[in-house]
Amino acid sequence: MISNPLSDPTAAAAFHTAAWAFWVLLGLCLGSFSNVVIHRLHRGRSLVHPGSHCPRCRRPVAYYDNVPLLSWVLLRGRCRHCAQRISWRYPLVELLGGALAAGVWRQWEGQWVWAAAALAALIALLCVAFIDCDTFLIPDELSLGLAAAGLLLSPVNPTLAASLPGRLAASAGGAVFGLAL
Repeated sequence: MISNPLSDPTAAAAFHTAAWAFWVLLGLCLGSFSNVVIHRLHRGRSLVHPGSHCPRCRRPVAYYDNVPLLSWVLLRGRCRHCAQRISWRYPLVELLGGALAAGVWRQWEGQWVWAAAALAALIALLCVAFIDCDTFLIPDELSLGLAAAGLLLSPVNPTLAASLPGRLAASAGGAVFGLAL
């Protein structure tokens, strides 16, 4: 008979710590990507190409200079090549991504699918907040994407009604209300 490896308290504690580390690091990385979305989406630029670069000297940011929070601190908030200041907003968004991930995991620890869905929605809302702050616009890609995701993920939403039809109805009502605003 195979025993549950998490029945060992030491293994369970290690798994618990590793899960928390995973979620916080994931949040920091998603926060870093959020900076790309915030800067490029409303300008109609690609989120993929070109890679991150200094806005002043246009030199690409090396992978080792693109570690969330850590790189900004080690480089003292400046470009490695031209010493141009890098806005405090970049590490702030990364930190908020990490904090959102920690909050999601604290609320729904062990519910991996729902925690991932909730984190994705919160990261999208983080992007919405900063883009709206800059432009007074909310891109359709984010608002409509969030509405569609809410409908698609309603069957796994633990905060809605117990029955599947009730969950779908609650999600559809929320989407109609949100889009009507």
